[in-house]
Amino acid sequence: MQIQVQENLVQKLEELAQQQHRPINELVTDAIQQYITRLDEEAQFRADVRAAMKEHEWLLNELAKQ
Repeated sequence: MQIQVQENLVQKLEELAQQQHRPINELVTDAIQQYITRLDEEAQFRADVRAAMKEHEWLLNELAKQ
């Protein structure tokens, strides 16, 4: 797979790769994996919050009345 990346991002990736002594493709792969993991965790968190709110809807309604 090939992607187009802005030149300033390429320069930053090259600098990071040099600093960390890692290949650029490894940096990009790690960044993509972290991004996907974060999205999955955020989606699960939202689902958990909705479930908790539904489970305690009666309490939330009582608190809203006060």
